[in-house]
Amino acid sequence: MTGRLKAPTGRYGGKTAAERQAERRRRFLDAALQLFGDAPGYRATTVAA
Repeated sequence: MTGRLKAPTGRYGGKTAAERQAERRRRFLDAALQLFGDAPGYRATTVAA
């Protein structure tokens, strides 16, 4: 392990890949519910939003 201070642990920011994936999914669903339920509504929501 030349140049490394410590061995890799498979964690980023103290979270496992599964924890990061679950957080992204939760944030995506929260944003979708907010956009679809409030303004602009389902029909006016864009991918960029």
